Amino acid sequence: MKIKFSLALALSHGAKLLLLDEPTSGLDPLSREDFCDALFSLKKQGVTVLFSTHITSDLMRVADKILYLSDGALLLDEALESLLKQYRLKRFASRSEADAAGAIGVKEGKNGFEGLVAEGEEGREATLDEIMIHLEWTRRKDERAH
Repeated sequence: MKIKFSLALALSHGAKLLLLDEPTSGLDPLSREDFCDALFSLKKQGVTVLFSTHITSDLMRVADKILYLSDGALLLDEALESLLKQYRLKRFASRSEADAAGAIGVKEGKNGFEGLVAEGEEGREATLDEIMIHLEWTRRKDERAH
């Protein structure tokens, strides 16, 4: 109710730009869906909404563009559609196989290794969560190397 009230208050002033910090955290799934529907409606009315969130499913519903910040660094600034088309997730039997394929953010899991490969390569569509995880994994690996 506090989130709904805050949004109603912000809109009562005819705001054309909304800056929201974790607006859906603590909301149940139905309330999050209602909130995302409200944001979508605002977008159609010409309101610009910038919000930070860790809930990527909300971004999948309403975002046009993704900015991914990690430790103050901008890791990604991309239209959501083109970002999702840019990567595929591929599983590998070994790290050397993943490295040879030029995979990004290679991680070991219970079924071998996985990493992001470029569009057009063999693999399945990567989710926004997976893209962010593998980009962050790469950033952390690079950070440890320096």
